Amino acid sequence: MDHDILIDKLEYYGIRGIGKDWFTSYLKTRKQMFTVNGATSDLVSVPCGIPQGSVLGPILFLLYIKGGET
Repeated sequence: MDHDILIDKLEYYGIRGIGKDWFTSYLKTRKQMFTVNGATSDLVSVPCGIPQGSVLGPILFLLYIKGGET
């Protein structure tokens, strides 16, 4: 899921101000790295998607795929 599209949809559905800022931070400040056979990758920003297993994940996915302004 593209973070900018999801944030636009959240705003379309009434999430503004502090709530929108919180979701923006929740989505856009994520970083990840991998370790395979003792070798670790660099820490990089995650430009899209939502954390697997999160409580918000299914709700955000439904809002993302629902029609409306983008």
